[in-house]
Amino acid sequence: MQLPELIALFTDFGEAGPYSGQMEAVLLSSGVQIPVIRLLSDAPMCNPRASAYLLAPLAQQLPGNTLFLAIVDPGVGGSRLPLLVKTDHHWFVGPDNGLFSQIVKRAPGASVQAIDL
Repeated sequence: MQLPELIALFTDFGEAGPYSGQMEAVLLSSGVQIPVIRLLSDAPMCNPRASAYLLAPLAQQLPGNTLFLAIVDPGVGGSRLPLLVKTDHHWFVGPDNGLFSQIVKRAPGASVQAIDL
């Protein structure tokens, strides 16, 4: 698998708290030299279905070979496995809660697989 050229964070963490910064710090400390951007930190709070309608058009604005780390999840830490969604141009990683529904709907041939940790 080719490394992504960009990592985009899409969350409902908000700008005031530490969580977006913590995610960036972990990514930067991993040693991988991939630019990281905060695409959106104030997605509709705990509302993955509404956030899906924001994520899909925003994803179209970013260059191909972007990895989206997307977390909008009222049940963080629950028993659901995270998903990896691969389209022709991007990868998406996040919870299995409908957040990627519009990505899959708009990308014929998208592959979806659970990440079994």
